[in-house]
Amino acid sequence: MIELKQSQTNDIPFVLVDAGNTEVPGLGTTWTVTVRKEGGAFVGSAGVKSELGNGWYNYRASAAECDTAGAIALLVSGAGFVQQNLLAVVSDTAGALDALAAAGVEFVGPVVDGGNVITYLGDDYNDLDGRALSWSSAAWPALTAATVAVTIDGLATFAGAVVTPTGTVEVMVELTAVQTASITAGRRPFQVVATQADGDIVTLVDAIWISRSKAEV
Repeated sequence: MIELKQSQTNDIPFVLVDAGNTEVPGLGTTWTVTVRKEGGAFVGSAGVKSELGNGWYNYRASAAECDTAGAIALLVSGAGFVQQNLLAVVSDTAGALDALAAAGVEFVGPVVDGGNVITYLGDDYNDLDGRALSWSSAAWPALTAATVAVTIDGLATFAGAVVTPTGTVEVMVELTAVQTASITAGRRPFQVVATQADGDIVTLVDAIWISRSKAEV
């Protein structure tokens, strides 16, 4: 599922195919888009349509169309292709980052962009190399003998570890090249959740994970 930034313009690329599932190029902007925001009804689009080539097209959703957090459905219709039903989710990224900052949560990693976690496909993130992903906060409860899980929404869960169980509590996760290669490129919500020794479950972090491909020549 494509994740969109709230109250910003967002590109939504897609492929148009015919009844034989063959890409249909050359339609320009003759197709129609209707949009349904979370809790609303389908209405005419207010964004910008374009053709990318080789059967690929793009709809640039307007900031107003992306002003409501939650699911957003797009129906692409027209002549010469099979109707496409697209589903995306509008994420309040800024809200998540503000909440982390207000809670005194600090993220430490080899690559950081405005508080979001960024990893690259096929990279290793090992503690011995100083590249483990870690979070810390003095506001968290003690995590003595706790277990930690890092879950990327709809994709995978990785086992983390408690580094410092009391005071300014710190948790981390190490990832192998095989594991990061499994995190398909894109933006997804993620959570860091601890299970305390008595069984209590504590959500420590709720933010955005960005996975990027390597640059190619």
